[in-house]
Amino acid sequence: MLREKPDYFEAFMKMNMGNAHWLLALLAFLVSARTFTGPFGVPRTVMLHGRSDARVRCRQSPPQSSDKLISIQCSSLAALASKHPFQKPAAAWSEVIKNNFKAEYAQITSRDGRLLTPKDSALKEVRALPVEKRQAIYQMKEQAIRAKNSVSVDIRKVAPGVSKATAEHIAGAVKMMRGTIAEKSGLEIAAKVEQKQAKKTMTKVGSLELQLQKEAAMMKMQKDALGPMEDLLNKSPEERNVLMEALAQIEVQYQQKKSAMESEVKLLKRSAVVHAAPLREGNNKIYKAILVPGLKLTGMIDAQRNIDGDGTSSQEMHIFEHKSRQTRLFKSLRDYEKIQCLGYMSLVKHDSIDATVRCFLVETFKEDSWRCEVEDEPDMFQEAILQVIQRRAGELRDLMQKDAGEKEVHSWLECM
Repeated sequence: MLREKPDYFEAFMKMNMGNAHWLLALLAFLVSARTFTGPFGVPRTVMLHGRSDARVRCRQSPPQSSDKLISIQCSSLAALASKHPFQKPAAAWSEVIKNNFKAEYAQITSRDGRLLTPKDSALKEVRALPVEKRQAIYQMKEQAIRAKNSVSVDIRKVAPGVSKATAEHIAGAVKMMRGTIAEKSGLEIAAKVEQKQAKKTMTKVGSLELQLQKEAAMMKMQKDALGPMEDLLNKSPEERNVLMEALAQIEVQYQQKKSAMESEVKLLKRSAVVHAAPLREGNNKIYKAILVPGLKLTGMIDAQRNIDGDGTSSQEMHIFEHKSRQTRLFKSLRDYEKIQCLGYMSLVKHDSIDATVRCFLVETFKEDSWRCEVEDEPDMFQEAILQVIQRRAGELRDLMQKDAGEKEVHSWLECM
């Protein structure tokens, strides 16, 4: 392997030889590039460059930098931090290797199929099947994806020799595709529910305003029952004090009720405005941010709406994560979905610093919808999620830097 400026070469080039220049030109022409094998068998190139001072400069194409940013997606945060009950962290990290270290991934998976991502492993296994079985699997998938109601998918019914892992991956892929197809209609259902909620809220506002009018009329009746003011002045001091205290108490009670009801009306009107605001589907913008050193978080939101400030509150940006349920509404915020939403909140906050960002999880099933607001937990997200992933990303980066073999990478994945 060539070293940068080897001693013997340096000594030779410093010699006072009249033919050094043409010899160097010939050497650069004949040996303009040399290739050697780097970590994980990835080709590296050494280039020889001629100089007028009869020296040679060797440049090696740089290996993976020790401070290389590792890109991860919000949808995989929970699995990468070992917080997802249905996704193994090893599978999630194999996706990270594939997406961030493509050449290394190709080399190690060619020698050890266990390091393939679940998707690549399933593709490899299905492609090895006879044509008729592949067609049967494809037809089963398409029928399940287009079915009106969710159906169970087990490709082993048409391809008995397929592994359980591949069958489970394809079943999961079908659910994901059904959710993707149903996203637009699901958001439309959610928007209709929001509009209905806005109407209900305004109905309640009308009832409260009517009640305010009744309270004002009641106070006037109570005051009138105490008699005209001129009669009050003709009474004795003791009687006058009693009546004045009664009037004052009536006024205080009325003002308290009025203030509380007016505050409630204001909040309800604000809520109605929020619910009535249209949901806009995600604009295909990919949000990106480096929230901790060495990690680049990326993600796309399903829908959003912007709410202007009303003088007492700042402009708000509402982002929505939509889940199309296959069998029923869960009506609860699951921890792994919360982690995903916290990731989206962090990205959008980083991008929209002037707005108050709120995140809502919306789930739909047929014509029903349910939503909840995801409360921000920056400390938990930083310590339990980002820092855990950052540490593991550092370990992965170190593995990619040194000439680690597939066995070492497999052991690292299995230790999670």
